Amino acid sequence: KILKKQKIKNFFENFDHLINHEKPQVLFFFEFKKKMKNYLWITKLPKEPLFCLSIENIKTSNSFFFLGNCFKWAKPIILFDSSFEKKPHLRMIKKIFQKFFFLKTKHKKTLPFVDHVISFCNYENKIWLRIFQINFSRNENIHNSYKIEHLIEIGPRLTLNPIRGWSDFKKNTLIYDSTFFKKKKI
Repeated sequence: KILKKQKIKNFFENFDHLINHEKPQVLFFFEFKKKMKNYLWITKLPKEPLFCLSIENIKTSNSFFFLGNCFKWAKPIILFDSSFEKKPHLRMIKKIFQKFFFLKTKHKKTLPFVDHVISFCNYENKIWLRIFQINFSRNENIHNSYKIEHLIEIGPRLTLNPIRGWSDFKKNTLIYDSTFFKKKKI
């Protein structure tokens, strides 16, 4: 749903009507500004922290010639590098991404196999997101067994720069503030 400028300012203040307090929900809110940076707001409602991430270096499947493909409802393997356990703000972001990309095994549309990898890496204080297809080859020595031959990047590829984190979606207390990002009014 596209919101106008007046509604964006009050979006997080008047948010209680969208929350289902019985079930935890993951919120991804994309904020696009003209001639400025684009932002991704993420949180796991109702009690997890809210993070603002700057979206940088978006490379879609159309801008590159990515080979490969994966099924829409196949389960992904979600990989995080070791730095997501070392830094507290990345640990919280990891928890939100895991909840968002997790597919329920008993969902009627979920396929019973894995065919792609979603990779999150922290490099230069930015989160690099890449998606790969897994290519399998049949192992001739063992009956009905497959081995991973190689990974093919299928896109999209993007970089997320964590800017700020708050204790909840009402922005009560600041729990993370980036020193690597040029400060603008957020």
